Amino acid sequence: MNAFESYLLSEYKLPSNVCCNKFTYTHSTKQKIDKDSNRPIINNIITVKIESYDDKHNLISSHTEKFIDGHIYRAKQNKLINISPNELNNKFGFAKSHIIGVIVADLNNKLHEIQNKIDEINTYHHVSAVIPNEFINEPLIGEKTEIKNINKHFEF
Repeated sequence: MNAFESYLLSEYKLPSNVCCNKFTYTHSTKQKIDKDSNRPIINNIITVKIESYDDKHNLISSHTEKFIDGHIYRAKQNKLINISPNELNNKFGFAKSHIIGVIVADLNNKLHEIQNKIDEINTYHHVSAVIPNEFINEPLIGEKTEIKNINKHFEF
């Protein structure tokens, strides 16, 4: 995976004040119909987003690459200057299982966050808003206070 990331970074001329690079991987699918056979074709797209930061955590540059079914996007192949598209596809193929593991771990974290939010809203839904459950059916005794008759007169 490090070989893939470093090879992909060699395409871009980054400034000398770059402190760190952040790689973000996402997965999506796109379905289209084959013209010859009229069968649906599902393309798996892995998007690699590279963000470069300086030592003060300011974003310096951001680049995005798309790999459709394990190959770099066709329009981007001709735009690569410093690296070979075939070599990039090979390095992506070697790192593919690790990249998928990173995507799955990220999605599992999001799943746990959403499940926790659902659990919190369900517990809120089952709690009485006025009197908590542990105080239901207990008499409420307050202090006795005298009520004075106060006559208020309003003049119009």
